[in-house]
Amino acid sequence: MDGSCFVLARQFKSPVRVVVAVLLRSRQTQTQARRARDKALEIRRLRQINDEQQRLISRLREQFAHDRSHRRRLELENDRLPQQPPVLPDDPPLAHLTPPGSRPKARFMNLAATLKWANMVLWHLSHPHSVARRGITTERMNEKLGWLREFRSDIERWLASQTVISTALTFINRQALFRGAAEALTRELLPLRTRELSGLVADRLIDFVGSAEAKLSPDERLPLSTEILESSFGLYKQLEGQHSKGGFTSLLASFGALLKPATAESIRRDLSRVRVKAMQTWVKTNLKTTVASKRNVACTESTKAA
Repeated sequence: MDGSCFVLARQFKSPVRVVVAVLLRSRQTQTQARRARDKALEIRRLRQINDEQQRLISRLREQFAHDRSHRRRLELENDRLPQQPPVLPDDPPLAHLTPPGSRPKARFMNLAATLKWANMVLWHLSHPHSVARRGITTERMNEKLGWLREFRSDIERWLASQTVISTALTFINRQALFRGAAEALTRELLPLRTRELSGLVADRLIDFVGSAEAKLSPDERLPLSTEILESSFGLYKQLEGQHSKGGFTSLLASFGALLKPATAESIRRDLSRVRVKAMQTWVKTNLKTTVASKRNVACTESTKAA
């Protein structure tokens, strides 16, 4: 029995208790030895992993240095080679003959541009020596755009009808609706009755204008289309710029100037009629606070509170 056993015997004063204490001390010693052994194994494993990482890093550095030297060698060899111009394809791209993009809104306005494009392409298909086809082989032209020939008759009929519609819209937008508008429109559309369908469209447009003008007094003239109003709102949005989505601003007072030509004399005359103070009062009375103004107020309040 070692010295620790004598210490335990004096401490517990019983042989049974001494045996139990010796067994517990032995188990603690084994547990500590096992923990020390596991820790040593873990340290050895980590060292092996670290050694493998170091070897991998060394190989990567060597490979990188080799690739860099190889790339530099290729660059030097390429510099010694005679420089040649890039080789261009035989056929230029057909970007100038691609169809126009479609409008996601006001989709009825896609028809005129599409018919105009189709008619243009059909003409170039029939004229292989045109300037626009210079450098484009016949095979490539037929491969990409030759399918339009199957719809030539339909395109011609629809284009004639679209020409009648566009001419009538231009006439109404410029002349508005008045007594005698149907008769004037009849003379305007007479040369465009080239096909049965376009003649039918012209007759229906003239009847529509005639029924609308019958409700007017002899000296009355009114707009029949909202196209001018929509275009004016488009111009007003361009005038507002980045504020167009935040509500009406004081620029609304300039809306009337979008509907007629402006000269230096007319601008000077109109500005002299209205005082700045009256303009500010009108804006404060009739226009609500815009989103941008509310945002500025919110930022100012938070900044002052901080």
